[in-house]
Amino acid sequence: MTELQPATKGRRDAVENRERILQAARELYAQVGVGVTLHDVVHQAGFGVGTAYRNFLNKEEVIDIVFGDKLLSLVGTGRRCLSDPDPWSGLTRFLEQSLQMQAADRGFSQVLNDPALGSERLDPARREIGELIVALVDRLNSDARLRPGIIGADVELLHGALAGLIDRARPASRTSYRKYLTIVLDGLSPTCGGAVPLIDLPVGPSPAAGP
Repeated sequence: MTELQPATKGRRDAVENRERILQAARELYAQVGVGVTLHDVVHQAGFGVGTAYRNFLNKEEVIDIVFGDKLLSLVGTGRRCLSDPDPWSGLTRFLEQSLQMQAADRGFSQVLNDPALGSERLDPARREIGELIVALVDRLNSDARLRPGIIGADVELLHGALAGLIDRARPASRTSYRKYLTIVLDGLSPTCGGAVPLIDLPVGPSPAAGP
């Protein structure tokens, strides 16, 4: 049986160590969020901090690797939903899939909704996800299948607000997000609210709030 040469074995060990660190990051970020330090991640993996910096430049690089593919996966979901022949089904399927992913992974929800997290390499995917939400809503508006007064930017903001509700409801949010999504979808329906119009209120404190 041929034994591995030292250089080959060293490369294999380095690859395995790197993957152990990434797996520890996936687990910690999903449970706790990306606020944990790189030291926390390598400790979870069973290494010292020096091993981390031999494999990664910084924490941002770890975040990019862990969540880059997940963001691209959601982009792919959005593109498929945009081609759904039923515009309402396309929007609801996208929101359901996005919120399901965020409920299962706190770090993913944070990175998706906060462009300050990770590096600028994640920005194109985050930006396209927002654009896909707007496009999904535009399809509904063109078919008059959305409550009058709703535009894409409104639903993009609601998507982010639902992420906040999910985070506050953890760990129950793994399933309860569907309740909040149903409430929002009911509000988007053209049959909701009867003749009550939607109005734009000025941004700022309520007049009743006082000085």
